[in-house]
Amino acid sequence: MNAQAPKEIRELEISVKVGELVKMLYDAVKPRYIKPESPEALRSLNIFCVRIVFLLYAEDSDLFNKGAFHDYLKANSHDARRAMLDLFKVLSQDESERDVYLNDELRAFPYVNGGLFEDI
Repeated sequence: MNAQAPKEIRELEISVKVGELVKMLYDAVKPRYIKPESPEALRSLNIFCVRIVFLLYAEDSDLFNKGAFHDYLKANSHDARRAMLDLFKVLSQDESERDVYLNDELRAFPYVNGGLFEDI
């Protein structure tokens, strides 16, 4: 074994655990779709899961203000679906394109270039 082996083993363990958590998210959200087995629902669900993984990674790596995603979800848990749709929209907009009356909690999120949060 080389010196990297313990780090690689730990990274693999983390990857497996993340995969299990994503599956739990997938299984929890899927029944909420009107036609959960339709190609459109499955595509939407896959995109949603990738977005959530990105948001959790961004929060963990301090791409966002510390705790911003967690705090946003907690404050908007009464209508989490609407909150997520609003957040996805904001993340896909350059700050100069955003509504000037956007609330501060959404304004705190940076623009995420690359198309992940664009409506597709």
